[in-house]
Amino acid sequence: MAELLSATRPLYSRVGCQRTVDTRATQSPRSDPLSTHPGPSVLLASPPGSRWGYMMDAAERDTQVRNFVKEVWNGRNYEAAADLYGENYVNPFGTGPSARVEPIRHYHAAFPDLHLDVEELIVAGDTVVLRLTFRGTDTGGYVGRPPTGRAVEEWVVDIMHFEGDRVVSEWIGADKLGLFIQLGVLDDPWPSQVEEPAPT
Repeated sequence: MAELLSATRPLYSRVGCQRTVDTRATQSPRSDPLSTHPGPSVLLASPPGSRWGYMMDAAERDTQVRNFVKEVWNGRNYEAAADLYGENYVNPFGTGPSARVEPIRHYHAAFPDLHLDVEELIVAGDTVVLRLTFRGTDTGGYVGRPPTGRAVEEWVVDIMHFEGDRVVSEWIGADKLGLFIQLGVLDDPWPSQVEEPAPT
């Protein structure tokens, strides 16, 4: 029985004060009836003052990120940002969850009916890649410009880096060119219909 349990228990190795999963222990041609984590999993760093790490599987991390989109972006519950972002998170607005909330507040002011849809979410260890579609109506004025009343749509890609169960850094890319064209700030360099030159 001891041999069976040891064969199904993940192996751990020390890296600094963290433990990482030895994925060789999870590779098996058949499902493990004793495992409590049947899906892909990652071992989270120990919280300050704690000796042991703990397991968060990919589904739990997926749910954590989706809840952030639902609660903060779509629900305007700004306090819920602390459920995903760590105190050591840094961006140009400052540090901690409040720094992540600040630009979201600006978007809500410009686009009061703003809604984000999660198109794809990929969990890879301590990294999550999120592809979103942003939709809203410019009735508040974007980045200080007069409101246009136009409905817009923008794609967004967010690459989140975790320590434990909190985001500490991220890279965000978005279709600002497309947004500016939709708002009329820039002319569309690729109009949908181009007049053919008259024959000579």
